[in-house]
Amino acid sequence: MLNRKFEQARDGLREVAGEFGQTAAAPEALFWAGICGFLGSDKDFAELAADWEEVRRGYPQSPWAHRASVIEDAGK
Repeated sequence: MLNRKFEQARDGLREVAGEFGQTAAAPEALFWAGICGFLGSDKDFAELAADWEEVRRGYPQSPWAHRASVIEDAGK
């Protein structure tokens, strides 16, 4: 049941990012979507990495991209 809540939260956050893609809310929403994906998938790193890479590619100058940059070190 808890995993389903994380899935719903991730879907909602990705929807926010899509709808408000040109605002500062988008990279933050994607960042937290990654967290929800990670927690909702029994800590599957791929779920986190996918959303955080999207933050880094789409919003490289945002503070959220800077926070998500730790993903680089995780793959080493």
